[in-house]
Amino acid sequence: MLMVKYTLSKGQVFSYDFFIAATAFTFIIALLTYYFFYYFRNISEERKISEAFSMLNSISNIFFEEGIPSNWNETNLIKIGLSTNNQVDNEKLQKLKKIPYDKFLNSIGSGFYYVKIEILDKNKNLIYEYPTLNLTGKFILRYERKIILNNSYAFGIVYLLEK
Repeated sequence: MLMVKYTLSKGQVFSYDFFIAATAFTFIIALLTYYFFYYFRNISEERKISEAFSMLNSISNIFFEEGIPSNWNETNLIKIGLSTNNQVDNEKLQKLKKIPYDKFLNSIGSGFYYVKIEILDKNKNLIYEYPTLNLTGKFILRYERKIILNNSYAFGIVYLLEK
């Protein structure tokens, strides 16, 4: 029996087959890495938007709640509510303007967000806003609800901005 002995010379590992396999492997790893980061970034963004919308929905209830205590003022405020007898109370709107903005944010539990409130009449004219200063931040969400003000319907709008 004749035995043929093959010997590899130096550098034969780097053949065309090796380069093709290495390129395919690198491409697959890069593709999987891209997909992984893209997928988890989208999930994170969706969760963040969902949490922000839940926060916004909760904050918008300010137009329908009386607050704690129900006759709150700037010294005894625990939770802000703008309603009295199932409609937005003008007296509470005026009291709100006296509340420092940081105290307002704490009383509604806004967390990592700035909040701005506007009230528009039925013709969509601005009749109230708090705070009156311009807030800077990345715009997140706007939520509009129909409310009752002065025995007529109006629109209560809450803006949620990222700090």
